[in-house]
Amino acid sequence: IELHARIDQLSAALDRAGDAGGAAACQDGLHRTLEQRGVLPSVLDEITVKADAYRPSPKAKSQAGKKQPKKKQAAKGQPAKTQAGKKRATKSPAADKRSSGRK
Repeated sequence: IELHARIDQLSAALDRAGDAGGAAACQDGLHRTLEQRGVLPSVLDEITVKADAYRPSPKAKSQAGKKQPKKKQAAKGQPAKTQAGKKRATKSPAADKRSSGRK
């Protein structure tokens, strides 16, 4: 009974920390352990229900797996545009040659 209570506490803490999968895995491990010890089926059923509650639903899982659109970047060699759509000021090649000679 103490093991069951401790695993429930651990699972709840993992879930609060955002690791619902870890919480479900703890409950699954508890189920296997108690099943091997010959615990009543009603207790095992309760653990299964709790483990399933921690697992994300398939719909939520598919939403979480979708990639967010990436921001577009300027092509290599092309000047980047500012938010207003204007080109950023860049040094001319002649300015680079002048500044590289100074030290």
